[in-house]
Amino acid sequence: AGAAEDCPEINFKTETIEEETPQPPEPPQPPEPEPTVPDCTTITSPSDGQEAAAFDGLITWLAVEGADGYRVTIGTAPNSGDIVDGEEVVGTAYRPAFEFEENITYYITVTPFNAVGEASGCGYVYFTIIPDDSISRTKYGFSPNGDGINDFWSIDGIERYPDNTVTIHSRWGDLVFQAEGYDNSSTVFRGDANRLTRLGAGALPAGTYFFTIRYRDGQGTKQVEGFVVLRR
Repeated sequence: AGAAEDCPEINFKTETIEEETPQPPEPPQPPEPEPTVPDCTTITSPSDGQEAAAFDGLITWLAVEGADGYRVTIGTAPNSGDIVDGEEVVGTAYRPAFEFEENITYYITVTPFNAVGEASGCGYVYFTIIPDDSISRTKYGFSPNGDGINDFWSIDGIERYPDNTVTIHSRWGDLVFQAEGYDNSSTVFRGDANRLTRLGAGALPAGTYFFTIRYRDGQGTKQVEGFVVLRR
C-alpha cells in the first residue's frame, strides 16, 4: 500500500571506548634490614694532637647512621675514663662540667651505640692546653660563694707579669677595687670593694663590672680592658 508519512526521527552520538591497559603488578618490597651495631664516629673538636693556649671546652663529633646515642670518655691516659667515664649523650656535642687545665694531656673517646650494641675499636683524640704568655682575655666571670670553686677572679697569665695594676669600676664609673701586683694567689679580687663608693665598702652586689689591667712585659707598658661578671 505504501510508506508511512511524517514519521519522527531521533538522533544520537557515538564515542570511542578505549580499552584500559593492564598495569604491571607492584614489585615485591625488599625486607627491612636488620639493625646492626653502629660504626665509630669522627671527633671534630678538639683536633687530635692539638696544643692550644685556650679551648672553650665544647667537644663535637660527626653523626653516625643508626646510632641512638654516644658514650663520652675523658681521661688523663688513653681510654682511662678517670675524669668522665662513658657519659651518654644524645646529640653530637658535649661540654663537660669541669674546666680543662693547662699542661695536662687529655684523651677523649666517643663511642656510638644503639639497641643492638656499641661500636668497637673506636680510637681517641688527645690535646693539651699550653700556657698563654699574653694577657688578652676581656671577658671573665666568678662566683665568690665559699664553695672553693671559682671564688675569686683569676686573671689568665697575670703571674708572669708581677709589675701590674688592676682597677675595677662599677657600671656607673665608681672605682670599687684597685691592686698592684695582682698574682691570683694572695692579691686577688673576691667581690669585695677596697675603695669607698656609693655602693659602700665590703661585699659588692652581683652584676657586671669593668676592669683595666696595666702591666709591663719588658717591652713597655700594655693595657687590657674588659668586663667581669660577679655572681652571688
